[in-house]
Amino acid sequence: MAGSGTSNQSIHMTRTEAGVGRYFERALPRTFLILLILFVGNSFPLGLRGSEIGEPVILTWNDNSGNEDGFRIERSKDNIEFVEIAVVGENVTTYTDSDSLEVGQMYAYRVRAFNEFGTSGYTNTRTTYYDPPPQYFFGELGTDGGSFAIMCRADGSAVFLGTTESDATTTLIQYFQVGSDGLFQFFVTDFGTFSGQIIDGQIYGSIDTSSGRSGGMSIASSDVLLSGSVAESNGGTASFAGFYDSGIDPESGTRLIVLAGPDGSGFVVSSFGSTISGGKLDLSADVPSLASLDDGTMVSVGFAEMEGILSGTVTRNGETFDFLGQDESTRSKSVFLNASMRTEIEGGGTIIAGFVVSGVGEKRLLIRGVGPSLAGLGVDNPVEDPKLKLYRFGESEALMENDNWVTGNVPSIQEISNSVGAFPLLLDGDDAAIVVSAVPGLYWLHVTNKVTRKGTALVEIYDLDGGNTRSSLVNLSLRGKVMSGTDPIIAGFVIGGNATKGIMVRAMGQELQGLGVSGTLRDPVLKMYGAGGAEGILAENTNWENDADLLREIAFDVGAFEFERGSRSAAKAMWLDAGLYTAVVSDRSTGSGEVLVEFYGIP
Repeated sequence: MAGSGTSNQSIHMTRTEAGVGRYFERALPRTFLILLILFVGNSFPLGLRGSEIGEPVILTWNDNSGNEDGFRIERSKDNIEFVEIAVVGENVTTYTDSDSLEVGQMYAYRVRAFNEFGTSGYTNTRTTYYDPPPQYFFGELGTDGGSFAIMCRADGSAVFLGTTESDATTTLIQYFQVGSDGLFQFFVTDFGTFSGQIIDGQIYGSIDTSSGRSGGMSIASSDVLLSGSVAESNGGTASFAGFYDSGIDPESGTRLIVLAGPDGSGFVVSSFGSTISGGKLDLSADVPSLASLDDGTMVSVGFAEMEGILSGTVTRNGETFDFLGQDESTRSKSVFLNASMRTEIEGGGTIIAGFVVSGVGEKRLLIRGVGPSLAGLGVDNPVEDPKLKLYRFGESEALMENDNWVTGNVPSIQEISNSVGAFPLLLDGDDAAIVVSAVPGLYWLHVTNKVTRKGTALVEIYDLDGGNTRSSLVNLSLRGKVMSGTDPIIAGFVIGGNATKGIMVRAMGQELQGLGVSGTLRDPVLKMYGAGGAEGILAENTNWENDADLLREIAFDVGAFEFERGSRSAAKAMWLDAGLYTAVVSDRSTGSGEVLVEFYGIP
């Protein structure tokens, strides 16, 4: 895709804490040690530094050696296997990497000095997610005063907002694809087929209205119906540029969408039930911005002090609504990093776990169905031989499956498990594990107990990208059986990032009957704990209707089906800092039954 609007990404490197002197003693003959003293102490490269987002990747470091011949730069996709990508000369302390970088890929870098006698120790390893900022295009739709806005992400996915002046038709297309040559095409029912191309910061296109609604449109007489240019990337609203989505009134399904450009250009779409209106919005970082839409809706938009947040009011038919919108990129700043759920499985039975990947690009996950290795953690009666299958929603064939993790790439599974802090699996055990790159969508995990004796199994999902992608885990669930007495379902999750994350936890019993599940848990009790339970009970609930209004609103926002009035299911909404949390689900009367435990990230 051609055009301007990108910014540089720089990485600053410092030395690792490993002793450089010890490195040389192991790596080089003793006859070289005296000559290499100049590399020891303050002679290794220091300070590999930089920011987090931009294009291309610029590496900088400090030169603390006096006799190097140059520096070797290495890069890795998995932070395990590094490949040398460049060599620079003496006294050079910067390098720009723009060679075959893949959008959506995490890269790790390290640098070391060298001369004719050998090499120094490495700097520390710095990682960055290669994600150039979006480009924003604003322009005219037809010749009658219509307007549009497009945000094109680095991976080629794009969002379109547009409205016509003559017949007040507004549309929002939240996803279409722009090719590497800048070409795009998408269909809108009320408009027709849009076709166009982005070339050198300009966007051109036309609409085939014959494929749209009956009777065509008043703008059909124009040969070029779509024309605009890329917004300046370093304008006054650059720090707030983004695609914002806000639910104003969940009961009626109303929304406010704002596309904020970096140069103060903006576009707003308001929906109240089936009524949709939109128009241009001139933004300011200092004072609220006002827009009067074609159906009389008044919108006031202001940037909150927190980056990535828009707030304001919408007034329609004399009624005013407050809204709070969040930029799509902000949502991944606090994310699920991993989740685990432990429950008993009857002999020959299967437990089902689900998760949703949301956002843009693939999400690399480590998924484990653990049985035998639980014995070393003090778990009585673990499942002897679990089998793991991964399905994508709507597909009958398993996407991946594993019956015994040691039949796969054992070193890779072990190294990946270690990298995310997962306990090691027994080499002679029959645990199951897979690594998958999951595109956005809904997935189901089936963990089957292959033997006739019941036992305890642990299902684990680990985010291998560490939350540093534009895709994220947004909800997780497990259906299992709470046994009478002391056998609850135990589910845990880890939140990472730099922001407080809203979480809704639900323990659903009665509602499962409507889904064809028999023997459901009659009266679930939900208890939430901090890390290891050391912080005591953070929250507890035995009746979701204690917070019915809030929980119904959140369920609407995240797409969860509603609890039944009068049911005894349990739920709790919390706003949590980064850390490890545990949910324990049991029965209030020590009964047993099937229950669905769910974790939802609150947008």
